[in-house]
Amino acid sequence: MSTLQIQKDTGIKNITSLYEDIQGALTEGEELVLDFADVQRVDLSVIQLIMSAQQHARKMESVIKIKNVSDDVREQLFIGGLIK
Repeated sequence: MSTLQIQKDTGIKNITSLYEDIQGALTEGEELVLDFADVQRVDLSVIQLIMSAQQHARKMESVIKIKNVSDDVREQLFIGGLIK
């Protein structure tokens, strides 16, 4: 299992960096945890990237989990369809 700390200001302006970080951390058959402890808001680009990464992880028989999500981010992820 590896953990990736999501940066406070992650959004459309630096989504490429997050993409590269996820690609580098995602390992076949392993679990990747995205830690949102420092994040107060996300935009649609973050949600779209995580959805795409989850699809890629399934093909690799890997899992992506999300932890330390604030109430505001949880609501945004819910609206985006990432969590129930």
